This record gives sequence, C-alpha cells and structure tokens, in this order.
Amino acid sequence: MTHQDIRSYFEAEKSATLLILFIGGLAIAIAVVFFFFKSKPYFGAAFPLLIVGIVEVVVGYTVYSRADKQISDVIYSYDMNPDYLKDIELPRIEKVITNFKKNIYVELAMLVLSSILIYFNYNKHNVWLGVGGGLLLQILILIVFDQIAERRAQVYQDKLSEFVKK
Repeated sequence: MTHQDIRSYFEAEKSATLLILFIGGLAIAIAVVFFFFKSKPYFGAAFPLLIVGIVEVVVGYTVYSRADKQISDVIYSYDMNPDYLKDIELPRIEKVITNFKKNIYVELAMLVLSSILIYFNYNKHNVWLGVGGGLLLQILILIVFDQIAERRAQVYQDKLSEFVKK
C-alpha cells in the first residue's frame, strides 16, 4: 500500500459521489416537474424519484465532504501512526463493506417490489405504474453504484490488510 493507493481510493469515492449528487439532483428536478404533469404514471414516478434523489444527494454530499479529511488522516497515519490504520481505518472499511452487503438485500427487495408494481399496473397506466417505474430506475442506478463502490472498497481493504500485517 502506498500514499497513491490511499489517494486513489478516496479520489475515486469523491468522483463517484459527485456523480451521485448530480443524479440525485437531476432526479429531484425531474420529480418536481412530474408533480405538475396530469398523467398519473408521471405523478406516481415523482415520489420515488424525489425520495431516492434526496437520499442520493444527502449520501453523496456526506461522503464527498469528508473525503479530503480522510485522505489527510490516513496518509498522515500511514507515515506517523500505522496503528491507526489497523485499529481505526481497517475496521471502518470492513464496516463499509458489510453495509454494502446489507444494502444489496434492500435494493433487491426494492427491485422486486418495483417489478411487481409495474407488472400488475402495466395496462392500467395509474399512479402505481409510475411509482414502480420511478423506483425501478433509481434502484438500478443504486445497485450499479453500490456494486462498483463495494469492489473499490474491497481492493482498498485488501491493501490495508496487507499493510497492517507487515
């Protein structure tokens, strides 16, 4: 593990969360517009777009805003206090990975729910069809981002584990 490995991990996190911030903001804007449409499916889609969009913005901002401090803390500790990496950073990233593994179950349940809503309301063109469509779109985005982030965190954890064993 090197300083560059640390910096690369957190910079990739920052880039991904900026994209999530943008997607969340766009989802919120689209939701606001959809609330004014007379079409029931668009009105229904506005709810999951708004709710998940807010979550994306909050999570994206939170992760982005703390990344620079984490970079400096971890790099400083790499040089001056390696026990920090073993006692604080490694358990933190292990918890992050565990949370990603838990998130996938919630996301898969939401994927099933949205599919059911679409299936049973496809010919009705009602609010529930829109809720299912909006939820499906947002959940697919989250699944992709979380899977990529989990892989990135796993690589980082492997490098941390190797470092603390030395």
